[in-house]
Amino acid sequence: MLKNIIIKVSVILSAIIGVVLQMDTASGGFMSGRSLIMYFTIQSNLWIAMIAFVGIFVAIFNKPAKGFYLLKYILTRGILLTYVVFSILLSPSMPLSYLVSPSNLLVHTLTPVLAMVDYLMNDHKITVNKQSLYGLITPAYYLVFSYTMYFAGIRFSDGSKFPYFFLDFESNGWFTFNDGKLGVVFWYLIVMGIIYLISVVASNIKRRNRQDSPIMVAVGMVLLTLIVTAIRLF
Repeated sequence: MLKNIIIKVSVILSAIIGVVLQMDTASGGFMSGRSLIMYFTIQSNLWIAMIAFVGIFVAIFNKPAKGFYLLKYILTRGILLTYVVFSILLSPSMPLSYLVSPSNLLVHTLTPVLAMVDYLMNDHKITVNKQSLYGLITPAYYLVFSYTMYFAGIRFSDGSKFPYFFLDFESNGWFTFNDGKLGVVFWYLIVMGIIYLISVVASNIKRRNRQDSPIMVAVGMVLLTLIVTAIRLF
């Protein structure tokens, strides 16, 4: 139980410190200002910190609840989506100074890594029909959230109407597939495909129940971050 609690505390500390550092260091750039809380990255870090906090008491009192584990499953997929989308879609456009900053390394790498380790080591097996589909809840929510902000006239950092470039239908269109542009519908199908694949792969790794899985997955995720950062050097 002690190891379980230590990992959950680590998730909480990584998420909270990362968000605080992001608030303290960002000014007028990516994820900055009062709009900070509106970004999926920040929301997913706060979600996973919250569920880890609740998980400490679940572990202490040894009263597992199916609803808790299902919510944990959903929110873990959310933080993993943060990790993958940033690594693959967003990091190539980020300055190297941000990629190596403590705030970025915490919210985009360490917190997702710890959350995945926590899921693989501590969570009970969830028996829900077609559970991988539950992983689609967080990106579906954020799609509604971001466009609600848009139509309400609420702006993100730098006065941007959209939190991420792949949601910008004004520049990309909805169904564009030419001139080097990809429409929002196609971008979001890619995002939903990524999260569904994450859900399937993570569930399969969990199902195999290998003791070395948490270490192998953590090392693989850290290596991807290092590779992406190294590529930015050239």
